[in-house]
Amino acid sequence: MKRLTSHRGFSLIEAVACMVALSIAVPACMFPLRDAAAARVSALQTERAATLSCAVLETLLADVASADPDLGFNALAQANTYLNSSGDGLYDRLETVADLYAEHGLTYSVAIGPLVSASGAATGDADQDAYRWLSITVRWRNTNGARAAFVSGALVSAP
Repeated sequence: MKRLTSHRGFSLIEAVACMVALSIAVPACMFPLRDAAAARVSALQTERAATLSCAVLETLLADVASADPDLGFNALAQANTYLNSSGDGLYDRLETVADLYAEHGLTYSVAIGPLVSASGAATGDADQDAYRWLSITVRWRNTNGARAAFVSGALVSAP
């Protein structure tokens, strides 16, 4: 006599229990993945901000060292003209670079400080106050909507 093997399948109760367990477990597993993705985006934005800041600083340093009469260290005395002059101001010259980062929500600004000594403080002595502090601030919004900023700068003098 031939015996038939019986195959036992899932019952409806087991299938429902499995679906309930998955519906509880899967969303709970997704929160760490969401947080990890946000952390990766935040790190990438910080890297982009540092790269943009570096590009701006390199341009500033090249301008300070330039022999061009419209550039050089003395051009920094007229900060508004140096930064905003139509066509050859810093912001206009860096527009193509900044546009690449603007696509990712980054903006930048440059601040040119007054004459100071090598220590960073003004002494009132024209021989010692031969430096200027250049500050670059890159801003963006994090994935949670909070504002973030990357600030860098350099103390420069005439070559």
